[in-house]
Amino acid sequence: ALTDRGLVDPERVGAAGWSYGGYFSGLAATRYSERFKAAVFCAGLSNWISFAGTTDIPYEMSVAHWNSWWYDEPDLHWERSPISHIDNAETPTLVIHGSEDARVHPGQSREIYTALKLKGIPTQLVLYPREGHGLSERAHQLDYMNRVFEWFDRYLK
Repeated sequence: ALTDRGLVDPERVGAAGWSYGGYFSGLAATRYSERFKAAVFCAGLSNWISFAGTTDIPYEMSVAHWNSWWYDEPDLHWERSPISHIDNAETPTLVIHGSEDARVHPGQSREIYTALKLKGIPTQLVLYPREGHGLSERAHQLDYMNRVFEWFDRYLK
């Protein structure tokens, strides 16, 4: 709608987010790749099925959000996973995660990174040591901000 109104240049649209926002950035980079020229996927969920077995809050993420366990409706959970739309992916995607994240296991970032890499899509994986589901060390925060700005400068300018 914003593109149709002339408010947004469709060649310069990016998406970035952390956690559930990272999940949405993953969908932007895969399912809706034709609309996004760059993405930053931070501590996001790439695969709802593998996520359910590695998170510290499996009940909240499955039953509270969707009233469904992945094993009861595997097709639904797979279809809602960014990784299931990897065939559509063309968006350069920066992938960032804390290596000690118990909320969203770093394997979620490795899954989407590997799939993007295998498809030949520009991607980079950054794992910050000692970090959980957010960045607390100042050096990591600064590095993260610089990487995001550089990524968007490279792919959106």
